[in-house]
Amino acid sequence: MRCLQCEFENMPGLTKCMRCGSVLQAPAAVEVHPPRMSRWKKPVRHIMRSLRQTVPAAAWSDEEHRFHIFPEWLRKASRVSFFGAVLSFIPGFAHIIQRRFFSIRWWVLAWLVLLLGGLFLFGSTLGQILLGAAVGVHVWIALHSAVLKEYDSLRVRVGYYLAFLVIFYISYQVLGRVIFFNMRPGFSASHVPAVQVHRGDLLLGRTDIDPNGLARGSYVLTPLSTLGGHNRRSTPVYVQVVALPGEVVDVNDGSWTVNGNFLDTEQYPIPVWLTKLKFRTVVPEDSYFINAEFRGTGYNSQQAASVCIVVRNRIEAKAFMRWIPLRRRGFIAE
Repeated sequence: MRCLQCEFENMPGLTKCMRCGSVLQAPAAVEVHPPRMSRWKKPVRHIMRSLRQTVPAAAWSDEEHRFHIFPEWLRKASRVSFFGAVLSFIPGFAHIIQRRFFSIRWWVLAWLVLLLGGLFLFGSTLGQILLGAAVGVHVWIALHSAVLKEYDSLRVRVGYYLAFLVIFYISYQVLGRVIFFNMRPGFSASHVPAVQVHRGDLLLGRTDIDPNGLARGSYVLTPLSTLGGHNRRSTPVYVQVVALPGEVVDVNDGSWTVNGNFLDTEQYPIPVWLTKLKFRTVVPEDSYFINAEFRGTGYNSQQAASVCIVVRNRIEAKAFMRWIPLRRRGFIAE
């Protein structure tokens, strides 16, 4: 305590100054203004308090005397390398059992961001990279549950990582096929600006369709036939249906008619490679006439008629959405 007369620093608790003997006076009351919590943190604090009241403390606290929501055998299994990694198929689940989720929270958040980003860009190269990174982070979370603590050898850790990377990759593939079992992505082989579909766009389609009930203007996924009559299976692409079974198609001077009716070139633009051809063909009862861009020039009328007709049983899906690029993402009008 400082003396007001000689400014000597005295020991706390003294009533008189040790230097001059003056009576020491207590300092005036000091107002204390502790920093207040930010507004955005208050709802989070409220949520965490609610969780602590409704969820048993085992998942949030290290206090051993509190009630545990997981049986003892499961808690022990979560600390074994293999079982801990298996339990981490749900990211962070093994850590919740072990009551150390806080140590892995940022990895779980990174996995969630990568997964959502990969799904949002599904079908694109960047989307595949993000999904692959999500699998890698997921495997790291699984190994962090027990393997890293149980094994110190770099060789063993790398071996575990590669093994679970393969297992998780296969699991993601199977899970994706189960969730999106009736959806097929594919690139467009036709250019129709009227509906904002350009050649090379990635479209999404459903496989649960009735091949007999397709309408004119639908976009269908099918492998295109190659020229020369080989009919070898190629990568399926989305093409536009121009004519239905039994209809007569005329191609003449860069336009076409179906059953004598002129088709609007804005909605049914004729491909570049057909602009200089003239021919008439009747669509078989089990087929559709499609609009697709083929590379190259010099095709004759017979070749053009053969490659533009697709058999009904080769149609694999019907597009319902423009997916990539993002600026044109949206549903395709029926």
